[in-house]
Amino acid sequence: MTTKLEGRVYGLDILKTICSFLVVIIHINFPGLVGYYAIAIARIAVPVFFMITGYFYVITEAKCRQLDEIRKIFLLAITSTVLYLIKDVIFEASYGKSVGTIILEKFGKTQMIEWVLLNNPPDGGHLWYLYSLLYCLIVVYLLKKLIPGKADIILMIAMPILLCTDLAFGKYSLVLMHREFSYLYVRNFLCVALPYFTIGYLLRKNNRIIEIIGTKPILNCLFVLLFIITTGLEKDLLNHYGLSSVREHYISSTLLSVALFILFVSHFWDGRLRIANYIGKNYSLYIYILHPIVIDLFMRSLPYLPNVMSVIYSNIAPIIIYILAVFVSALIVYIRRIVKRVV
Repeated sequence: MTTKLEGRVYGLDILKTICSFLVVIIHINFPGLVGYYAIAIARIAVPVFFMITGYFYVITEAKCRQLDEIRKIFLLAITSTVLYLIKDVIFEASYGKSVGTIILEKFGKTQMIEWVLLNNPPDGGHLWYLYSLLYCLIVVYLLKKLIPGKADIILMIAMPILLCTDLAFGKYSLVLMHREFSYLYVRNFLCVALPYFTIGYLLRKNNRIIEIIGTKPILNCLFVLLFIITTGLEKDLLNHYGLSSVREHYISSTLLSVALFILFVSHFWDGRLRIANYIGKNYSLYIYILHPIVIDLFMRSLPYLPNVMSVIYSNIAPIIIYILAVFVSALIVYIRRIVKRVV
């Protein structure tokens, strides 16, 4: 089982490091066959982040910090949206657009409806994760306040229904209904955040599965390998028959997410992985929030760099962006610490 230092589950810190890299792959992938399969596997990153939050929500409840958690995510989501709005206003204004026009385009009626109902903010599309998490925490808090004795049962029943809804209106919509739907209908708190949060939460409260599989690391690794393979097979089969809908989330995505979560919550801590632990603990959230800005700035600076840099970047772009995002995140954490000392 995972060795804990100072009460932390260090395997999950490592998993957050891995998932923050997978998020970068989603937005700027490897070329060729590697990228073809990597993008499908990388989609487990956000579900795993939700599972980790659910896993530690037991502690949040025990400390009666649910409202503090909601407040923290709300402020982070709004701050991040404002950051991306400022970034886009600066960049788009440099092309001659007026600030008023930019603001009106981003805060139109359709954009506001999508923001409020479907967790799709007017700027920084990847920030849907923060808004979905916010809504999820609010829903769970209200459920437990209004029907405390039945909240866990409701979440348990809703979880498979919501996961199936995601598949039915997402990746398998062409198979089941012969039409595609906007990914916004399923990429939100209802079909992603709540079910995966619930999985992590229930695994913590009823850890029998972790105890059984977690004591068999070889079996656990085989499960992870199996679901990586089946994810690729699902992708190939759907593409082969022309039935692949837009959303890259497969049946195997859920199985792989759970298998990987159990693997890292049970194992994979030793002194050689301290850097991965540190990045996961301190930087993973900043990497998630900031990596699109890093991508944008690097792409704008690429024409001014030596030609060899373009060749290197075209082959290992996710690695370069991830390293830069780590440095930017480290800088922000450092500045925040200085400000706290001064204040």
